[in-house]
Amino acid sequence: MAISGLEGLSDEDITAELNKGAKFVRYGYCISIILMSFRRESDIHFIRHARLCGVYPTAR
Repeated sequence: MAISGLEGLSDEDITAELNKGAKFVRYGYCISIILMSFRRESDIHFIRHARLCGVYPTAR
């Protein structure tokens, strides 16, 4: 499983970001079809410290 957000980062960069407060997250969601519901989780995303502080705009 690939982790989104790690492109171009070295191990040292990842460690430095984690020390600043970066996080690995998975988002949960639910799909409902009439009488059936399915709970799923997204792939793992690496959220850098600067994004948590609101420095970068979020892309939609």
